[in-house]
Amino acid sequence: MSGWVRAWIGAVLIVSVAACSPVYRNHGYAPDDSQLSEILVGIDTRDSVIETIGRPSSTGVLTEGGIY
Repeated sequence: MSGWVRAWIGAVLIVSVAACSPVYRNHGYAPDDSQLSEILVGIDTRDSVIETIGRPSSTGVLTEGGIY
């Protein structure tokens, strides 16, 4: 095989392996499980949740809906 063919095959293999690697995207802050376990459904209020895990980056757009 010629040098160009080997180089081309090597480049294709490298790109193929790189394409199979996972891509992780973390946007914003996400509380960990220990913080979330401190929140009690039906007992905690919006204010106590904010005190426990912090103020959210956004809330319900039209109403005082959910915390996102």
